[in-house]
Amino acid sequence: MNPLGKSFKFIILITVLVFTACETSVYEPEPIEEEVSFRFELMPIMGRSCASCHIEPDHPAPTPLAPASVAYETIMGGGYIIPGNAEASLWYKRLIGDPEIRSGRTMPPAEKLPQHEIELFKAWIEQGAQFN
Repeated sequence: MNPLGKSFKFIILITVLVFTACETSVYEPEPIEEEVSFRFELMPIMGRSCASCHIEPDHPAPTPLAPASVAYETIMGGGYIIPGNAEASLWYKRLIGDPEIRSGRTMPPAEKLPQHEIELFKAWIEQGAQFN
């Protein structure tokens, strides 16, 4: 076999592998079926990822040290959440970077939350956004 034939076969093999690897499906996370806890699952995320920018003198930061009830009342009182409807909730739209909200910039702005954390917020909203 001549060397040109080997090179050609190699190029074809690489091309097939690249196009096969590029055929990816859209990531569809598994739905979260267990109840998401505002206090024990979401508060730590907000304390780590949100509090540094959202501290106001009359609204304590959502951290495990601040009363969870204050954080919950602030979030729910602001109209950011539509219990049972994550897709219509401004909070969720900001987390996913909805292009119609803030030009698609996500919250937090420095780095988008990991997908599994976004899914926790979505599930919590879909479950009725309870103080639990």
